[in-house]
Amino acid sequence: MWRLQALGQVGALEGGGVCRLALGEEDRQGRDLVSRWMRELGLKVSVDQIGNALADEALLKVAEERALAAVATVCVAEDIDWERRSLARFAPVPFASQMIARNCATGMIFVPSRGGISHSIREYTAPEELEAGANVLLDVLLE
Repeated sequence: MWRLQALGQVGALEGGGVCRLALGEEDRQGRDLVSRWMRELGLKVSVDQIGNALADEALLKVAEERALAAVATVCVAEDIDWERRSLARFAPVPFASQMIARNCATGMIFVPSRGGISHSIREYTAPEELEAGANVLLDVLLE
């Protein structure tokens, strides 16, 4: 959490909010800060022509595998059949994480919806399923 708070100070506006215009000084400062943290974690970092900081994909794959293992461990401990119910899927998910997936492991914890309906006004997920998914996320973060 401290990293998010530190990054939030770069380009912070009086009264709240942040402004870091693309290719501006605050954008560079934020990119340099995040790149430094990535290097401290052992990632090889490059910056593309437009200024996106990119991490080494091989190391991100290791991070994804570790994240999936953590989810599996929590699900087994809580007696959740995560494979059958597709509760955990870890992979870059373009519609949900296309920008950040190039820099860190991303994934989604899925919970079953009635009738398998998703992204629809008819979608419904029972409160106990939402609670189970939230508890998996919490336990993985605490792991």
